[in-house]
Amino acid sequence: MFTVEHLDRNLGEVRNYNKKSLFCPRKNLLAYRLSKMSSQYRGIVTERMVRDYYRSIGKRVSYFGGSQSFDMIVNGRRIEVKSAIGRPNSDKTNYTYHFQHICANNFDKLILVFISPEKIHMRVMDSNTVAKYVGAKKKHKSLYVRKKIFGKVLVA
Repeated sequence: MFTVEHLDRNLGEVRNYNKKSLFCPRKNLLAYRLSKMSSQYRGIVTERMVRDYYRSIGKRVSYFGGSQSFDMIVNGRRIEVKSAIGRPNSDKTNYTYHFQHICANNFDKLILVFISPEKIHMRVMDSNTVAKYVGAKKKHKSLYVRKKIFGKVLVA
């Protein structure tokens, strides 16, 4: 008669009935579901989504997750994946993303997964570019990124 899927669907509709909610299933169901996860759990999920994406386009992928200082090797390159939820700026046309625990020495490429209420964006940066913004020290740093909703990624 009733299923867990039925309950989840209806709970989501009731919980997000207010259209003013920043993240809601009507805007983007994937972004909404990712926004409801803890940052650690969301990180694991987005790493695996990126892994699956690269495999789907024919890349050779070895996935390590938390057992290495980087998340995976794609075609021989060390890859680190970071995700962040967009928070609106005061002008409501931009979001700020806070990517944490970045050490540019630990990877060749950094994949940033931007989770905005409307869509998910993925950008790739090499370790030299990352080092310019967070430094190449061994201590983990944070990276704040301002991003226009439909524009170019601006790193600050």
